Amino acid sequence: MAEPLGTLTISDLVTEAARQAGLAYYGVNGDEEGHVPINRHDLALCKTVVHNAIRRFIMDAPITGWKWQRRILAVSLKETSTGTATSGTAVTLVDSALAADYATDYYKDCIIEIVAGTGKGENALVTGYTAASGTFTFSALSDGSTPDTTSEYVVGHRYKLPDDFSGTADGEINYGPQTNLGGSISWRDEAFIRGLWENGVTSSLSLYAVIRPFGSRKYELILWPGPYQACVIEFPYTLSFDYLELESGSATAGDATYLTAAGFIGLYADDYFNGWTITVISGTAEGGYATVTTFTTVDGKFLYTALSNALTPDTTSKFMIEPAISKHPAGARFDETIRIACCAQVEQDIQKYAAQYVDTYLNVTLPQAKKLDARLAPRTLGRDRLNVGSNRGVYERVFKTVTYS
Repeated sequence: MAEPLGTLTISDLVTEAARQAGLAYYGVNGDEEGHVPINRHDLALCKTVVHNAIRRFIMDAPITGWKWQRRILAVSLKETSTGTATSGTAVTLVDSALAADYATDYYKDCIIEIVAGTGKGENALVTGYTAASGTFTFSALSDGSTPDTTSEYVVGHRYKLPDDFSGTADGEINYGPQTNLGGSISWRDEAFIRGLWENGVTSSLSLYAVIRPFGSRKYELILWPGPYQACVIEFPYTLSFDYLELESGSATAGDATYLTAAGFIGLYADDYFNGWTITVISGTAEGGYATVTTFTTVDGKFLYTALSNALTPDTTSKFMIEPAISKHPAGARFDETIRIACCAQVEQDIQKYAAQYVDTYLNVTLPQAKKLDARLAPRTLGRDRLNVGSNRGVYERVFKTVTYS
């Protein structure tokens, strides 16, 4: 379920902290509404304050933990495919025999693994799949090999989990509603799963699963056997918090379809900001926003179709850029507590004294947040019967303890 549109974003929270700290940007003449800082140092300081405040709120959980962190992860499984590449590049693997068997982007976000030939043992996260040609697209194989006609692959058995996944499952795996599949999937250790896959590629009703690290602070799900059909599996987990991203700066050039910021040259990889929303917050084209389609680090250029107000930025334009999804993890119900926590963190981290906001956070908004959280319905799998004043009882969704074989 999507959060309400009014939920506080990272830019809202950074602006709140910046105003409290006296670091907000008020326009070239100082007479505009407060914005996120344009100065890189001040922006980094305010982002740190916001992240510290969110982590503090998470640490200040009730003794049983925050219910809002208890989530259900639904993983859409794909039919396992195997084959031999008919061609390849450093960023693609083509299997023309697979062409038109599956829809475009069917295997997007799966992990493709080379099991024989050039690149054996390497893997990559699929960022796109072209049905017409049977082309898998990725950034690079894990050891940088280029697939060729000797490369045999399997895909559909490994899945990257969301960035907010904390690293462990909190309960059993269940098939999602209306999947028409029975049986159960058991959690096992990685060595056991790997041993099974070393005996050969197979697809059937999955029996075992393991969660393991994938890259830096990310995780993947590996299944055996590989799924023989598309379906959905679900299991409970505890939502984690890493950080929220936000950048800002001054335009050094602009056009109807791009904005250039020399301050970004060489700082981020090409296409790092693709899909982010760029917003002009001051100067020419103020209020205009657009989705970035391409970013080139060599010149610090953000390309887009057009700003929402159809205006053209220039050297007077100040901007911010944030991911399309940049809301704090607790959800709209806890907006006020998070906002006050950010102001309290400013008092402690920047102003170096505890005053109004620290007291308000500890004695007003945090207790209210705990009461609100206690009334939330647990977002978990399973069912338990609670006796409440009669023999009928009340059914509630609860956690099940994970056991590893």
